[in-house]
Amino acid sequence: MGIEVKKLEKYIDIYDIFRVLMSQDNFKDNKISFLDSSLKNKYGKYSIIGINSYLELKEKNNKFYINDKLSDENFEEYLDRFLKKNKQENKYNLPLISGGIAYFSYDYGRKFENIKTRHKKDVDIPEAIIRFYRTYIIEDIEKQEIYISYQDKKRF
Repeated sequence: MGIEVKKLEKYIDIYDIFRVLMSQDNFKDNKISFLDSSLKNKYGKYSIIGINSYLELKEKNNKFYINDKLSDENFEEYLDRFLKKNKQENKYNLPLISGGIAYFSYDYGRKFENIKTRHKKDVDIPEAIIRFYRTYIIEDIEKQEIYISYQDKKRF
């Protein structure tokens, strides 16, 4: 799984790119695209769009799902094997060129420390979720440059 990274010749604000992508019919129903937008300040350097998700790993109610199918495997062991098998060298000065974007709840962390919660679960969200994308669009805010990182030209 080779990664290619291309720099766009012309700068386009990443929000405009995201807005155009989401207006396209093939993206309207794509619930697994995202825009992680940084502010233009001393702490914000990059904004990132992820599209063409190919893998979702989720732990919900102590059950592990791979692309919404219940698995009898262990979340952490599966993730560890997957990351080792799919490791990519990042020879670019970018925050990421491949990999997954994740969310881990406090409840997920508690299980490793054997800390009980005194609060009832009132929101129906996974304890952990990681999505892997074939394509990332990365904006360097300071330099006003746009990069596209993709794994598969056919699915780009």
